[in-house]
Amino acid sequence: MVEDFAPYARVYSHSPTADGNSVNNRWGWHAPAFRLEPGSRRVALIGDSFIHAPDIRKHTHMAVRLEALLGERRPDAKWEVMPLGISGTGPAYYVELLRYAHERLGVHEAVIFITVANDFKNSVYEQMPSWWSPARYVYYVVGPDGKAAMDPASEPAWRRLTRELELNHRPLWWSLGRIARSHFILERMVKQLLDRRRHDAAPAAPGDALAALGIDPHVFRSPAPPEAVRSAAVVTATLRVCADYAERNGITLRLAVIPYYPAEFYAQESAAWNPRVKGYDFARPESLLVDFAAKEKLAILPLGRYLRAKGLTPKETWDLFLWKGYAHFNPAGQDYVARALYESFYARP
Repeated sequence: MVEDFAPYARVYSHSPTADGNSVNNRWGWHAPAFRLEPGSRRVALIGDSFIHAPDIRKHTHMAVRLEALLGERRPDAKWEVMPLGISGTGPAYYVELLRYAHERLGVHEAVIFITVANDFKNSVYEQMPSWWSPARYVYYVVGPDGKAAMDPASEPAWRRLTRELELNHRPLWWSLGRIARSHFILERMVKQLLDRRRHDAAPAAPGDALAALGIDPHVFRSPAPPEAVRSAAVVTATLRVCADYAERNGITLRLAVIPYYPAEFYAQESAAWNPRVKGYDFARPESLLVDFAAKEKLAILPLGRYLRAKGLTPKETWDLFLWKGYAHFNPAGQDYVARALYESFYARP
């Protein structure tokens, strides 16, 4: 999963908003070079493919835009905003990325992005495709005391993740094999083909259009089914691990929630749109996370609520995303989210 995160590894994308192919920075991230200047105020943006963002040009990433806004409007500090995103991951990985950001990059602040389309599902092995076993993917479990801890069966996956991240901070010759592999496009093409066939062969819930798209259907149902109750417990308990770690280490932690809307949602024309579509409540997971943040006294940017409060119509919301309105943010969406982050967390009264 993290083989593509080697220093200077090649990044391929067929998106028209990407470079086509580019390379990671020295530390293995799809981002401009991290300066790590002495005395800088460092902010990490942590998440999955929405933060990895291989389908846009690096200079259009929300981290770059936010850093520019902070430099322009908050010149009291030397700001550096660093995107740390690994595609296909979830909250258990965000714990490790927060630790990495603190120990290796010396961050002072972090924003963890929760993608409601799959971060709840990605937190529970029984809701994931069978090939993502605990030995291959990091999961957290909730104990009788309500606290989350890493599933012991995930230790092999955790060791692979932390080893790859650590290798990125060693002399480059340690990563020559990983770098070379990333430049052979044939291997990438074969891997993508096999992944696609494996995904297409995975059974979906009968008659469930969201599951067929790889979207978590349970978390949007109201009342919440047992699957949604369980995944919500794991996600919030795992985020509490992040909050505790941040507090112990003097990191200002904030949350941001990335909404998901289906094609039927975008058929609405009014800015006073309804998040309930075809029996699903697409505002439900965001509300759950807002309540969690209030309880934990964490600042949060619920982007779904933010978009509606700003009066965006579904069509204007559609225009912030790639691929039918629900995939990753396009460059306009990256800029919009950067401005939302600034307004929500940094703007002075």
